Amino acid sequence: MAGPLSAEEVAAYDRDGFVIVRNFFPAEVVESVRQGLTEVMEDQIDRINAETPGALPDKAEGSPFETRFMDVFSTLVKTDPSRVPLAFRPELQKAQLYSILYNQKLLDAVQQLLPSVSELRLFPNYTSRPKLPQFEPHRVVWHQDAGLDHRGAPNSQPVDARLDAFGRDAMVNVWTGFVPVGRKEGCMLMIPGTQRLGCVEHTLQGLARDPGAADVKAVPDTMADNANVEEYSKKYQEKTTFTTSIRPDIVEAQLGEKEAVPIETNPGDVVLFQNLTFHCGTTNTSEVVRWSLDWRYQDATKPTHRPPQGHIVRSATAPDKVIASAEAWAAAPFQ
Repeated sequence: MAGPLSAEEVAAYDRDGFVIVRNFFPAEVVESVRQGLTEVMEDQIDRINAETPGALPDKAEGSPFETRFMDVFSTLVKTDPSRVPLAFRPELQKAQLYSILYNQKLLDAVQQLLPSVSELRLFPNYTSRPKLPQFEPHRVVWHQDAGLDHRGAPNSQPVDARLDAFGRDAMVNVWTGFVPVGRKEGCMLMIPGTQRLGCVEHTLQGLARDPGAADVKAVPDTMADNANVEEYSKKYQEKTTFTTSIRPDIVEAQLGEKEAVPIETNPGDVVLFQNLTFHCGTTNTSEVVRWSLDWRYQDATKPTHRPPQGHIVRSATAPDKVIASAEAWAAAPFQ
């Protein structure tokens, strides 16, 4: 199928499980999203100050996009890190995000990779991450997205069901950054070819957020299996999220055979990768916030294996189901 990706880029996606496409988004799309993320940040500042007056006394309105989140939240990082936002999802129902999530050039590229799919959904996990310097909760361990459930715990769905819903011919993952991202800024690492291993075993590593606690906590000894994950999730009414990684010996075996590739990008570049590709996020050791956006497109005939069902972004059979404007996107719920 013809489209914006070259034959070499499609081949790299199939061979390595990922491809970096340079200068994909125009500057106006990048700037629109940066404005939207600035609004998201300002909404969070107002929310926290409404809950605790004076918690964030300096909105740092004179700071540049690259450092403002850090300048605002630096005090809470030290005094109450549990209140520092790790990621944004429902908050992304902003008009400025429509230009990238419903980007027609991007959807053409996705359909090059999923040529038999007639209806695409925006999978319900579109997420922006403001990765702070030297902030451990923002580190992302080695994983496959198909290895995690919607809380970040090990996915207990049957492997065949996950391969059908999230495999090579059903889903494309997308990632882009809004500042230059290299090793210093905590870029992702990917291990090429690992998508061909299928769904590998994942193990629980820790709690990404434990409500009521002042910091990120390790997994208690009593949480050695998924039954205890379910107990914890029920106790905190789905507010707890988990840190889950590929079993360490599996990663070590792959790194013994091949080298992890740093995913270094500039604003406007896009990374397309398969849901089964091994990847992780390293620590940000720079002096800027590594703002990024990650999202997925899925064959809409497949199940999401989570409560939300996402939004239709392209349909050959029912185009009226597609959100047709930025204003409609802003008015739509996260689903």
